[in-house]
Amino acid sequence: MEERSKTESRQSDIAKFVKRKLMSLQSNPNEAAVRAILAKMRRGVGEQPGCNTGTLGHALYRFA
Repeated sequence: MEERSKTESRQSDIAKFVKRKLMSLQSNPNEAAVRAILAKMRRGVGEQPGCNTGTLGHALYRFA
């Protein structure tokens, strides 16, 4: 049961991070920069986490 709780907590943390990241991108007035960030992040879809450090850097930029 404890393992399930950890998994749910981790999923919740990831969901919160993604929501904050998307809200940050939506409020960014620099459309060209947002497009570039999204393009770099799309390159990481389907990859193992951490295998593309450039994508990871963009995903975690201003992680707080």
